[in-house]
Amino acid sequence: MQDDILERNKEIEEGVFKATNDPKRPLVPPRGSGPPHLNFAPFENAVDALTRTPRNTARRWNKRMQRRSSSSFRVARRSQQNTHRQ
Repeated sequence: MQDDILERNKEIEEGVFKATNDPKRPLVPPRGSGPPHLNFAPFENAVDALTRTPRNTARRWNKRMQRRSSSSFRVARRSQQNTHRQ
């Protein structure tokens, strides 16, 4: 894309459009323009979010599993205590 724009700007400077213009149907030559400016911030933010998400998910999963195992341990311990009391 940038190569096409640079080539077009070179043709404008050299007067290619003026030389090939039809006198019966004159056209205004296009103005030269530079390559477009690209903003990669949204892409970088998305990549950052995607790399952070698996780590956060793993942490949350580990915490949840720890809570479950400790709560199931408490339930099992209570049931043992209840059976011993009877």
